[in-house]
This record gives sequence, structure tokens and C-alpha cells, in this order.
Amino acid sequence: MYADNKLVIFHIRIKVSISGYFCRPIPVFLTAIKTQHIRETDMSEISKNNHYGLRASAMLIPMIAGSMTATMFTTAAAQETFMALEEIVVSARKVEENLQNAPISITAFSGQGLEDRNINSVADIGLITPGLVFDTNAPISGSSASASIFIRGIGQVDFLMTTDPGVGLYIDGVYVARSVGSATDLIDVERVEILRGPQGTLFGRNTIGGAISLISKKPNEEFGGKVSATTGSDNRLDMTAKLDVPISDTFLTSYAVSYKTRDGYVKNLQGGPDQGNDNSLSGRASFLWNASETVEVYVNIDGTRDRETSAGGSLLAVNELSGFVAPLNAVFSGDPSCAPPVSEVGNPNCYNSQWLVGPYQTNATYATDANNPDFRSASDLDLWGISAQVTWDISPNMTVKSITAYRDMEAFFARDADHSPQVLNHTQNLMTHSQLTQELQVNGTSFEDSLRWVTGVYYFEEQGHDINIVTFPVVNLLSGGFIDNKSYAAFGQATYDITQSLHLTAGMRYTQDKKNFLPDQYILDPKLLAGAPIGIGGTPIQAGSRALPMINTPAEIDNFSMMVNLSYDVSEDLMVYGSYSEGFKGGGHSQRVFPPLPVAPTFEPEYVKVYEAGFKYTGLENRLRVNGAAFYTDYSDIQLIVLEGIAPIWTNAAEARVQGFELEVTYLPMDGLLIESSVGYLDAKYTEMSAAARTFGLSDGNAFVNTPEWSLSTAISYVIPVSDTSTLTPRIDWSYRSEVFNDALNTPEIVQEGFHLVNINIAYDMDDSGLSFVFGVTNLTDKRYFTSAFSDLPTAGIAEATFARPREWWLKAKYSF
Repeated sequence: MYADNKLVIFHIRIKVSISGYFCRPIPVFLTAIKTQHIRETDMSEISKNNHYGLRASAMLIPMIAGSMTATMFTTAAAQETFMALEEIVVSARKVEENLQNAPISITAFSGQGLEDRNINSVADIGLITPGLVFDTNAPISGSSASASIFIRGIGQVDFLMTTDPGVGLYIDGVYVARSVGSATDLIDVERVEILRGPQGTLFGRNTIGGAISLISKKPNEEFGGKVSATTGSDNRLDMTAKLDVPISDTFLTSYAVSYKTRDGYVKNLQGGPDQGNDNSLSGRASFLWNASETVEVYVNIDGTRDRETSAGGSLLAVNELSGFVAPLNAVFSGDPSCAPPVSEVGNPNCYNSQWLVGPYQTNATYATDANNPDFRSASDLDLWGISAQVTWDISPNMTVKSITAYRDMEAFFARDADHSPQVLNHTQNLMTHSQLTQELQVNGTSFEDSLRWVTGVYYFEEQGHDINIVTFPVVNLLSGGFIDNKSYAAFGQATYDITQSLHLTAGMRYTQDKKNFLPDQYILDPKLLAGAPIGIGGTPIQAGSRALPMINTPAEIDNFSMMVNLSYDVSEDLMVYGSYSEGFKGGGHSQRVFPPLPVAPTFEPEYVKVYEAGFKYTGLENRLRVNGAAFYTDYSDIQLIVLEGIAPIWTNAAEARVQGFELEVTYLPMDGLLIESSVGYLDAKYTEMSAAARTFGLSDGNAFVNTPEWSLSTAISYVIPVSDTSTLTPRIDWSYRSEVFNDALNTPEIVQEGFHLVNINIAYDMDDSGLSFVFGVTNLTDKRYFTSAFSDLPTAGIAEATFARPREWWLKAKYSF
């Protein structure tokens, strides 16, 4: 600060405790921060923590670009305003670096930025990130916690453990292998990174579309915390708490807990529980031990317990002449007026269009029988995990990091697909799963820091069991099994400064996957198929007949993936790059089988080769940031579903090319005003289709699943000073997603038309007291749109969808200390 026209220099070690946009004159520099302590040494660096460095020169004390989304500091004498965008530090390349220095296509959100947008779940990020589609309930699951994630048109819609995702999800560097349980809430996160394109070298398999990395906040060295409560539509009550408790100078701890409850938004007209409710308890405990000046031990323990009703599905269409509806009406209804071809509308014994009651309503009864005694509307989840990171600075030029983790999951979820009192199509799953991972990284620099490198080895193992009961009019099945998978990998990547401005990066990864599937599948009730000679070897079908022999089916794959990247610093403000990268998504087994087969069908991995060019620009004294990328993807051995009998079988059925671009702009045009915009374009086209796929009805002209051509978003917020210590911040978030096809056949009944979505909120912050209040409305225009959809009109005779929640209001109060 300035005093008596002399420059007085302090070395200040600070904890940033205010986030947001402070764009009004502040009388004294230190009023914008909470001082921990001041000591008289050289003021060369001011740092919040290891993730967000705030650097200031002694000659430029008034202007600090820091870890607040748009921070302004003024001197007491000059009262000059300086604004700057947040410096975002990312770890997508296994080292921490400024987002603008990373020559890859990546979007990053700080924890405070997500809170400002009222984003409480990682799935909500999909509507504000170009090229990303994130649904929380995979089709035909009934679960509200089974993620279906797509980036640049590549992902996975199936939730079974015998299939792998196309987009990797990581929590504090730990890979989350399975779809169920990966639609996680955001509890006390430091930031979220969305990496587009294959990450086959550093992240490995199953990241051919990209990766999503969640980084939690580390414990703080000062005692403090925050509590919040949110109320709103449908009797909503969310409560969260965070507490930092330092035990000593070298041992720090933090604890976070979140409880959420809200009524279901899909009304059950049969008197059962409404579907799509919230009832979740989550928590996390973190421990940070600085064992020495060179060794750090960081341990995270997290857990989630959900006891919710099934995802909020609704019936869209009925085909009375389908393979299942016709015998249901003709035989099982016991009512002649239900006989095909047209049954009596209004007769509750018949299955027809009378059960089409529109969005946000269902007639599902979840009727039980001897083969399905626990069938109920449920989306239950018990999930916990522990991870330990040990970092050892061997020397100033070399660091070793070990990441050891274990995760355990048990889930039960069910789906009444016919949405009626009839028993046409019911499914339920009881899943148990555990995984163990170990990664060892060595990071270093050589040749006077002109070569920066990382190398490592990785081990993964998982075991799981799925009891999947499926009820049809013609037969009841248990379609489950056991998985026992292992994966081994070794990787390396290095960046060399050819000149001060030209940088070459190259990397490679070797992976060996070993998968085993032991089917546990048999007939519970043969119904109309009793005695039919369609069992294994032509034996007559009866209760207990095996759909698959209980024989282990192994599958193994070896793969080398590589990447090359060349970047050039045109100026201090502009960097351009070009890259080539590869990756693969694992093969697996088809779990759903009928009629019976002598062996579980297997399918091979998918592969991608991606060519990308991009740029990153920071200008107007760090008040404007523009990042863009264009890409071309060669996509081969695409895994698609074809029907064998009544069962959907996965097979490698197609080749394709995907091309497009993303552009993101963040701008601070004036005091207090922040504008964030993004646009993504995708052009995905099949170039080859197998004969089996064509027989199923697919063709080269079909559109990709979950791949909107256009995705756009804009957010505008404006900080209004109310007093010297309080601000009022209105905010509006708009997003648009163009037409989306929800199955490979592009069934018209489940095509989601393009839609606009608007969320608004207004925040009142009282900086001196630590209190803040926010009122908001989500889905302001009450837009009805699918979060997932399924159709099998020819056989099952139904089309159904899960709709997003309608317009809702909310009010949040928070206290920080």
C-alpha cells in the first residue's frame, strides 16, 4: 500500500476467503482479503494454495490476478480500479499449470464459479460445456445415479458392468470405473476439469471421448468453515456444512457433509410414491500430513447413501400389435374386449393408449410376483471410497507420487417400463462392485528445465455381481453375472522446448486388459414359452433353464496409444497448437441374452484417432480470454446394439468420422460485469455399417446418439455495490442444445427437439458478517426436455422417457466463518 507518498512493501501470506466479483473501489487494500499473518521479507509471491497461485510483483502491488473470479484491488491514495480474470490452474497433464498454457482442449470451473451458477451435481455441467452431454439416468435403468456421458459424440448409454464408458470420470486422480454411482454430487470441490478428445496417454483406456476430473479442496491451515441451507419447490431442503480443523502446523483435517431431500416431480396416479425424488446423504473427510519438508500425505474418505424412488419416467407411445403387448392383451388380460388388434380404451385390464398420461405423470404400480418379490420404485445407492496420495520431492527436479484407492458400491434400482398396472416390462438390478487402483508417477525436469517429463505405471482391478431380473408377458428371466477384470499400464510423456516459444510434447501408453465374465442367467418362469425347444442344444424351456452356461468367458486386449503435440507462443497473450492423439474403449461381454446361447457374446474395443488444432488468447490486461479448438476424429469398430431374439446384443458394427469445433469466451467489459459464452459444433457421420446392423435397421445416414449438432451457452452476472460491505449480484444463465437422438435407430418418438434453457438467480452478500442469501429459479420457461429415453415399439411395444425437472424456485442462506 502507499503511505506518505512512499512505497511500503510487505510480504503477505494470505488465505483468500471471498470469491466473486469485487469491482467497486475498496478504500484499503487489505479489506478485500482475510489476513493470516504478515512478515517482513521479500514480496515475490502471494499464494492461496498449491492449486491457485496469486503472483504479484513488488512494483505492481495494486493489481493482483488471483483466485477470485474477477478481483479488483485499489490503493488508498489513487483509488484506481484494476480488474482481472481468475488465473485457473489445471492438472490435466499430471502437472499443475495455467489453463492458458495447456495446449489441449479443456474447460475448467472453480468451485466458487459452480456455486455461483447453482450447480450442485457434476451432471449439470453438461448444459454449460460445449460438446458435453451428461445424463444422470441411463436408459432402461430406473436409476437416478447411473451416468451416461458423451463428449464430442462419443460415450456410452449402457449402465451394465460388462460395458465400459467412453468418457472417464476421475475423483482426485482416481478412476471411477462404473456408470452406476458416478453421477456424483459436488461436495467442497476446488475445481472441475473437462478434457475433450482422447486422453489415452496420461489417463488411459475408456477416455476416447474425453475425461472429467473432479479435484477436492485440501484442508486449510486456518480453522474455519461454512454452513448453508436451501429450500424450494417440492418441499426441497438441502443442508451442507464444511469445517477445516488444523490439528497442528503439519497435520490438517477437513470435513464436509451434505443432505438433500425433495419430493418427486412425476406424480404416480395409482397412489404409489411419486418418482424422481431426492433423498441423499453424502460426506467427505480429508487429512493432509506434511510428514517432512519433502513428503506430503493426503488422504480422502468419501461416502454417499441414496434412498430414492425410481427415476422420473413417463410413457410416450404404445404399439398394441407388438410382440409383447399382443399376447398380454389376448391371453393374460383374461378379458375378450382386450383382444387385438384394437383393445378397449378405458378398460383397466387392457394395455393401450389409455396409459399415455403425459409428462410428469405415471401409472406405474411396480406389481410384485413370486419371481420378483422385492420389485418396488427405488434408486438406492451405498457408495464409499478411500484414496491416499503420497508425494515425495526427491530433489528440486524430481517428484514421485503414489495414488492408492479403493471404492465400493452397492445399488438397487427398478423400472416399471410399461407405466401401468399391467405386467408388460419390468426390470430391476441389484449390483455390488468394488475396485482397487494403484498409480505411481514420477515427474521431473531436465536440461535446465527445457525438458519436462512424467512417467508412471498403473494397476486396476474390479469385481462385481449383477442380479438383473426382467419380466415379460412371455417369459421371466434372471439376466446377471459376475465380472473379474484387471488392467495394467505403463506410460510416459515429455515436453521439450525446441526454442523459447516452440514446444514439442510426445507420449505413449501401453495397456493390457484382462476381463472375465461368469454368466448367472436362467429362466425364472417360462410362461408362454414353456416346453418350447429353444433352450441350449434345443432342449425344452422350463423354469431353471440356463440362458447362458455358467462358464467363465475371458477376453483380453493389448494396446499402444500415442500422442504428439506441437505448440507455439505467438506472443505473451497468444498460444497456438496442433496435436494427434489416440485412444481405445475396452471391449466386453453382452449380458442380456435370449433365446439361450451356448456362450456369452463378446465384442472388441473401439478406437479413435484425433487430429486437433487450437489456440488460447488472453488480452485486454487479462480481462478477455478466448479459447478455441477444431478437430477431426477417425472412429472405428464402433460398439452398437443389434437384436438377437428379444435381447439387445453389443457388437462392433460401424466406422465413422466426427468433426467440429469449440469456442469459449470470458470477458470483463466493465466494473462488476462478467460475460461467459461458449459454442460447440459437432458433425458426426457413419461411413460404414455392418450387415448385422443394417438388418437391425441401422444405416450410414443415422445420426449419432446424444450428439447435438450445436451446443451454446451464455452467462451474465453484474455486481452492484449496496454498501461498503455488501453487494447484490443478479445472474442469468442461458443454454441451447439442438436436436438430440436418443437411440441408434433415431426412433421419432424419442427424438428431443432443440431447446433453450434459462436459469436466473440474485445473490446478496454481506462480506463483513460472512452471510449471503441467494434466490433463484431453474428452468425459468418451464421447458420439457428428455434427460434419457428408450424405445422398443416393435417388440416390447413401448417408448418411454425421463424428463428433466420442471420450473422450480429455490432460496439459499450461507454463513462462512
